[in-house]
Amino acid sequence: MTDKTSLLGSHLARVAIPLRYGSVGMAIAEMENLLAAWPQVHTAQKLDAIKDEYSQLCTDWQDNMDVPVYKEIYQKLLQRVFVLYANLALYDKISNTQNLAAIHAEVRSQKAKLSIGQMRQELESFVADTAMLSLEQPHVREQKSRQLYAEHQNRINNLFNFLLTTNSWPASVGQDIEELLLSPAVDTNDQQILVSAITLSLLIQFDIVKFKTMIRVYRHGTDEAVRQRALVGWVLGMDEQWNKVYPEQRQMIEELLQSDTICRELTELQMQMVYCMGTERDATKIQQEIIPDILKNKPLHIKPEALEEEDIEEMIHPEEFDDKMQKMEESFGRMVDMQKQGSDVFFGGFSQMKRFDFFRDMSNWFVPFFIDHPQLQSFKAACDKHPFLRQIVANGEFCNSDKYSMALGFEKFVHAMPAEVLKTMDQGDVPLDMLNQGIKPTAERLRRSYLMDLYRFFRLYSYRSEYRNPFHVTDDHEMGECLFMDRDVFRDTKIEPLKDDVVQLLRRRKMAESSRRLLDSYAESHRGLQYYLWIGDYEKAYECDSDNERAEAGYARQLFGNADYEKAEQLYDRLIAQCPEKMGYMLNKSVCLLYQKRYEESLQLLYRLNYEHPDDAAVMRILAWTLVCDHREQQADTFYQRLIKMEMMQADDYLNHGYCLWLQRKVKDAVDSFRKHLSLIDKKIYDVDYFDRQMLGERGIDHTEIQFMLDLVFS
Repeated sequence: MTDKTSLLGSHLARVAIPLRYGSVGMAIAEMENLLAAWPQVHTAQKLDAIKDEYSQLCTDWQDNMDVPVYKEIYQKLLQRVFVLYANLALYDKISNTQNLAAIHAEVRSQKAKLSIGQMRQELESFVADTAMLSLEQPHVREQKSRQLYAEHQNRINNLFNFLLTTNSWPASVGQDIEELLLSPAVDTNDQQILVSAITLSLLIQFDIVKFKTMIRVYRHGTDEAVRQRALVGWVLGMDEQWNKVYPEQRQMIEELLQSDTICRELTELQMQMVYCMGTERDATKIQQEIIPDILKNKPLHIKPEALEEEDIEEMIHPEEFDDKMQKMEESFGRMVDMQKQGSDVFFGGFSQMKRFDFFRDMSNWFVPFFIDHPQLQSFKAACDKHPFLRQIVANGEFCNSDKYSMALGFEKFVHAMPAEVLKTMDQGDVPLDMLNQGIKPTAERLRRSYLMDLYRFFRLYSYRSEYRNPFHVTDDHEMGECLFMDRDVFRDTKIEPLKDDVVQLLRRRKMAESSRRLLDSYAESHRGLQYYLWIGDYEKAYECDSDNERAEAGYARQLFGNADYEKAEQLYDRLIAQCPEKMGYMLNKSVCLLYQKRYEESLQLLYRLNYEHPDDAAVMRILAWTLVCDHREQQADTFYQRLIKMEMMQADDYLNHGYCLWLQRKVKDAVDSFRKHLSLIDKKIYDVDYFDRQMLGERGIDHTEIQFMLDLVFS
């Protein structure tokens, strides 16, 4: 980065501040400072025109403050300043990124100006030309097909790069692009690629017209694959920091949220993004746990003519063979279950297969799989020899990027297969669970596949660091920019109740920070029982539903923690009446009675529990300590001895047993017990407050005796 570019970047940051606050005057002033340091003749001329109009508007407003049109004019001037800012910001980003700069230079070096009309005409002509191929003779058709697809792929790649690096669009361009993306005369693959280009362009620099185009294509599109890409595009592209400049951004989203169907689809998208963010963790689990289990328990092999050692072992020990078979099937089942739940189970395997030249072209990361791609000629020929290859890439549960990886690496894939397996698959015996034959791609499947493509691009593309990565995890946000339902525009809308589904998934996936962020976004009107249970406010939860067991039990624990033992006891009485089979509530009540020094009542409950559950360590340790508190040390000692014999003593048990022994004047034994406690809590430094002096004082043990014991224990 040059010094001048650094200067431009710093000035752009200062221009952005008044724009975010919606201040035309301050934005103009900061833009003038920028242009003084970074002269741009055309930009300066446009800014001068805006400044003159703003000055006239201010004069008119002072003369007549009641004219309502001033607000509209002011907003348009603010947006015009933003466009100047956005185009300079895009220029700054392109100039300082190797990949973008190269793409921008290559597209513009072609000189032939790309008009939307020409673009649409060429795309529609391609569809017509491919349809006409069926009229040609086979040998002619093949040759023309190769040439047609090669020329078209070069064209669509140029269009992708052109849209990726375009400045802010005027409304007319947005309208033309929208019509192109909705046209039934344009191939869906081309439309999907162009939607991806616009999405990445939005991630580089926000543009309200591009954003509107994504929303309109999503709302009005009839091709589901194009719609789902547009959905992901506007969700990733929305930028709330510019709401003062473009309040219509929020208005458009609010209109979408009036639809129950769209709310449900957005919720599904959010949940799929949660799984995306867990891809690395899932890949690690598969590589470190599932794959080793499969390999370890693999009992299957193709039978040659003569018996091998494994076959003989199978005949001698058939039960071991069956056991291994079952374990291997269970391991496969775990991976299938992960996939059904939404996990990206193929990322780890295919992440090493993105080094083909194919992936140097940025557009190829987003092209839907089609076997006539110019770079798949060898694979297409191989499919004639091995038809199962075509079935796998066409119907397998892989994203497009992974299908291309498989197709490009097919030779290695085929050569690694035993001849007998290859023969079996060539005969059509492809495992059914590898395929989705006959299943029409649903919106959910299309969206998930596209998210996987995006994730691979932002994780594996050679120049990925030059692009704003929505999947990037920060120290304070484990979902990166992929948690969108916590944003203010979704607050108190029809989607609010559906946030519960996402919170449940986040909690299940151990994403506590994202769960908290989403819970914090709940509108007051939607903060009900489940919300308070999730945030741990059991008092509020109890107020919402006093008959809810989880709320009541949580509130009882909360009261206990606040030392309100009497009220906690009352709640445990209710819980015992509701759930008499749960001994934990009775045990907790006994502890409440213990802390209220109602030892006899507590012991009655504890003896009953001990009778019903004679080997329960929790009952024994509370019973023992209650007996110590009630001056029945010898009886307590018998329970501690049972715990020792059962090897169920915990750290605090040794501390309490030490007290029990000390109060019986068994000093040496007490010292041993205290030392065991210290070893378990890893405490070595002398602690004058180690003992409960108040309790010991009430039992007749004075300061001097405590000092003796401290010296013995810590010596």
